[in-house]
Amino acid sequence: MPGINEVVIHYTFTPQFQMPDWRLPHEVRRMEKNAMVKQGLGGMTLNGEESVATAQVSERPVSAPPNARAKVIKMPSSILNQATGKFDENYLFHFFYDVWSNGTVSPTPVFTEAIVCQEIELTDWHGNVSGVCAHWSVYDGDAFVYSPTETTDFIARYGEDAPLRSHKFYGHDDRNWFTRAKWAVVQQLPLPRRWRTKVWGPKGAPLIQGWHIGFVDQPSPPGEFPRGHEEWTGYTVRTL
Repeated sequence: MPGINEVVIHYTFTPQFQMPDWRLPHEVRRMEKNAMVKQGLGGMTLNGEESVATAQVSERPVSAPPNARAKVIKMPSSILNQATGKFDENYLFHFFYDVWSNGTVSPTPVFTEAIVCQEIELTDWHGNVSGVCAHWSVYDGDAFVYSPTETTDFIARYGEDAPLRSHKFYGHDDRNWFTRAKWAVVQQLPLPRRWRTKVWGPKGAPLIQGWHIGFVDQPSPPGEFPRGHEEWTGYTVRTL
């Protein structure tokens, strides 16, 4: 819209059925004008950990529509419910904009979206999967996320804080050792192996989701660690 100098988004999260209190600390971000956004299988963030980059995933930059203000916002996987002392995976996202024009600021109405969580699963029937990440984005391919998976049998046997939990791979000093050690443990788990993780976003939103799978190639040369390869596969669009 002509005459707009700046747009700032204010946002916060609450448990279901609770209204926001904007007097409390909340997030404030400047919306970017003429932003470059990624189109295709775009930017990736390792869920809850560090950023990663993968050359095999194609992307190309495109300009946002003229005068559009864009900002990618990460939704938390859960929020603390002060009333119960527990973390809620389904919660509310509240936001409004401050629109600066000709030296004055006008706030918009407050918008609220329900954020919902879904568990997804990849089943390994053949025993040749060494690890899996869900690769997903809400609405479009502008901000893909990696979410490491784990099997329920692994957690039941070794615990939530096991040193070989999948998400700890990315922060490990020796990823080659981690891969070998994890594969040795995974082989002891019964078939089928159900690799599970969770995805989340606005209720009713389209979710683009596929799998980044590490396969162990069999047979391998005698005496050698099994060779492997990785694939990005199984992309579908579902509704949250």
